[in-house]
Amino acid sequence: MNLFCFSKEEKAFYRFAELMMKNEREFRLKVYPSLGFSLVFPFVFIVNQLTFNSYAEISASKWYLSIYFCTIIIPTAVIMFRFSGKYKGAWIYKTAPIKSWSSLYSGTLKAFLVNLYLPVFLLVSVIFLFIFGFRIIPDLFIVLLSSIFYAYICAKMLIKSLPFSESFDDAQKESGLKILPFVLLIGVFFAIHYLSLQVQWGLWVYLFVLAGIQVFIWRMPFRN
Repeated sequence: MNLFCFSKEEKAFYRFAELMMKNEREFRLKVYPSLGFSLVFPFVFIVNQLTFNSYAEISASKWYLSIYFCTIIIPTAVIMFRFSGKYKGAWIYKTAPIKSWSSLYSGTLKAFLVNLYLPVFLLVSVIFLFIFGFRIIPDLFIVLLSSIFYAYICAKMLIKSLPFSESFDDAQKESGLKILPFVLLIGVFFAIHYLSLQVQWGLWVYLFVLAGIQVFIWRMPFRN
């Protein structure tokens, strides 16, 4: 946690969000199915390719980019940050001596990335290393940094109230169409990554650009 959180306040909200995600039954019911899909989808397309191509051909291909399907969980989870079965306890936000509300949002997002998204990504990455070899390590770093940036964008756009401050009854009103543009945004990151592979040194340039973006966005106030 000390590696990801920059202040004591952000660490406190990180721990709070971590506990809420583990203990909220409704949150698990709504988010964990997407977690399962994001774990399985990257392999579905590879298995289908085995019908037409040999294992050697697949391992030499760019099908490792199917790992972008791991990010499917992100918009679904982010939009659920607003809801809680214990939403009436949100009054504590007004009584707590909070210096920066930005820490509440960033701490919550980081708790999700570290505890839910990262384990799935790492598991798929390890399996992909066995399939495609160590040549894809720079690509995996790019996907990870892209995913973090993507999660930041989703949180900025989808979290319109304090985390865990609304009833899950209101979650039923959320339309899948609201998430659809963010799902399509995954394709943009995929396309940029694919195009970077077509240019000499393009992969490394893109990697350093994404690394610079990380430094920039996490040093900015997340939300007032």
